[in-house]
Amino acid sequence: MNGLRKMIAAFGLIIKGKSSFKRDESEPLHKDETKDSLHQQDELVGLWENDLNDGSGLHGIWGWSFRFNPNGTGLYSYWSQSKLQNQDPFTWERLTGNSIKVKLEKDEWSIIEYSTTIVDAPYAGKLIKLTDINYEPDDHFKEGFWDYPGAIFRAL
Repeated sequence: MNGLRKMIAAFGLIIKGKSSFKRDESEPLHKDETKDSLHQQDELVGLWENDLNDGSGLHGIWGWSFRFNPNGTGLYSYWSQSKLQNQDPFTWERLTGNSIKVKLEKDEWSIIEYSTTIVDAPYAGKLIKLTDINYEPDDHFKEGFWDYPGAIFRAL
């Protein structure tokens, strides 16, 4: 009788889609299940902007952003009075799990060791916060990224 109960319970789990043979989608892939490296995306790829976390709207008037492209290029943008003031292309390369090297076209390479944390967005949702571990704080900003004051953020 006990064996019959186990078989019925197992059958019920399979019907509900909870088969022990199905991989839990929240679990990381195992080494033998890794995706094609051409389709993996670096965690830094995307648009990162300052002050997304404060909810004041000041970010729409002035601010800066870094767009990291998958091909190792990027674009730094700065705007003031709601108008684009400057754009500088840059090159970047992954060094380790939490470090990259970056270079504006006219500058030397800089190595950035960084940290990411999940923070609450001002009204709803979550943001990823990116900071340079070696940023030297000043009187106004205790954190920054690549010599720019303040953390930068991306929607999660």
